[in-house]
Formats: sequence, structure tokens, C-alpha cells
Amino acid sequence: MPLIDGNFRLERPAIEELHRIGPIVEVEIRIPQPLQRRLAEEGQSIPHPISGIAVIDTGASITGVEMNVLQSLGIQPVSRVILHTPSGPATTYLYPVSLILNPRSPNPLGFDFGAVASVSLGQLPIPGGQLIALLGRDFLRRCVLIYHGPQARFTLCL
Repeated sequence: MPLIDGNFRLERPAIEELHRIGPIVEVEIRIPQPLQRRLAEEGQSIPHPISGIAVIDTGASITGVEMNVLQSLGIQPVSRVILHTPSGPATTYLYPVSLILNPRSPNPLGFDFGAVASVSLGQLPIPGGQLIALLGRDFLRRCVLIYHGPQARFTLCL
């Protein structure tokens, strides 16, 4: 079972960062594999993946990707959905994507999503990069997440 260990520095500010931000992982967002194959067959260029940070969000039912990332990749929406947010219901589009966890590691983990929500994540300061995705329960249903707050760490088993 592949394993991701997320460690924050074991000092008081790091423990507060884990509680403030939540578990974070490096991600890379790509166009889905079938679209990559079609573009290659047609002799078209394949958009470069976009790298950043994702927060594991146990409160989100569906994974969300920053709308600017989806637009940069040129992916077309497949449908619309109403999301229930703390601010009330909001309609957004769903897009197919491939998402790679820990893309710079020797063993990156890839997932194809038939539909992720287009979301606006703003400019939340995240250690190590720009926030580009929220990993929701549609992702977590494939995993075991262990959140160890006192040690400022989490483990994700896939």
C-alpha cells in the first residue's frame, strides 16, 4: 500500500500550522489521459502540467481544483453541480483531470478524476507553494488518513 508521510516541523508554530491549514501534499494537475492520447494522435501539443499544493479537506464531498488551473490547461467542463458551501449553495462546473500526488518523488501516485469542481481558492498562504486543489472525500474514499495533531504529522495510505 503506497504511503505518504506528511511531517511538519515538531515545534509549536508547526503544530499550529497543521491545525490552521490542514494536511497538505504536493500535486500536479494534468489533462486526463484519454485527452492526452487524442491530442497526441491529432499532432496537437499537450499542455504542461501545473504544480502546486493541495489541502486534504475532509469537509469537502468532492475534490476541487483552482479555476485558473483548469482554464490554463484548456479542459472543457463536462457538467455543472450545486455545491453546498459555508456561504450557501453555489453552482460550479465539473472538469475531468489527472492528479499526481508527490510528483517529484521516485514513486508519484496518479489518479484520474472523471469530475472535479472548479473552485476559487484565493491567495491563502501555504508553506511550499501555491494552493491549487482541495482533496475531498471522493479522493479520501480510496485512502486511509491518519491525522496525528500532537505530533504535527499525518499519514495517507492508498
